[in-house]
Amino acid sequence: MTLAVLEPTGRGLTAQEQWVLPLIQGSITGDFNKYSAMTIVDRMNLEKKIAEQMQAISGMYSDNDLIRIGNLSNARFILSGSVAKTANTFMMELSVTDVESGERKASYPPKPIILTNFENLSAIKEASADLLKQLGVVLNDRALQELRSPVEIVAQWQAMQSQVQIADVHVTTEAQQQTAQNQTQTAQVQAQLAAVQAQYAEVPSMRRCKRKLRKYRRKLPLPGALPLKDRVLRLRH
Repeated sequence: MTLAVLEPTGRGLTAQEQWVLPLIQGSITGDFNKYSAMTIVDRMNLEKKIAEQMQAISGMYSDNDLIRIGNLSNARFILSGSVAKTANTFMMELSVTDVESGERKASYPPKPIILTNFENLSAIKEASADLLKQLGVVLNDRALQELRSPVEIVAQWQAMQSQVQIADVHVTTEAQQQTAQNQTQTAQVQAQLAAVQAQYAEVPSMRRCKRKLRKYRRKLPLPGALPLKDRVLRLRH
């Protein structure tokens, strides 16, 4: 049994709400792959064939369109649907069609859904469980629990993300503290160096000391020389 899961048609959705459509397609594809023995047509390959061969279709699939898609993808069954926006909620409708006979093999009737239940996957998982059951897939207790508790899974994932963010903040804070400590130590060393340089600045240089010594020596008489007064008297005599 080969199944192709199409992206639902959006009706009245804003540009910021279009992300709901591929989310539904991807989540249902994953659920059918995991909980049934059906062969699911590769999503990227399917979209490529539709884009190449059926450019006139803009997501609004008629019964004839579904038959053409089935022929293109070699799928016996096509899962399609729509998401319409109302005043306060969204209405999601899904169905599985046998492209050979045109018969509806399973359907998920329109139900009001708030945006949060798309975000946490609970509405999509509920639709997957309903469609799988109608197609004769027997779900064990574990599978039913998994399909009924996506909110818990999302909450666990969000908790893990929060822990990662807290760890990142802790590491960043430690790095900032270490940087501040290094900067303080550097400032202290620079202050000590400046103080030492100031002390040496007060000490006369060796060259200045030598000049003063030579100047002082010129004023001293040579060893054994007579005082100037005695030398003058000797010359007179």
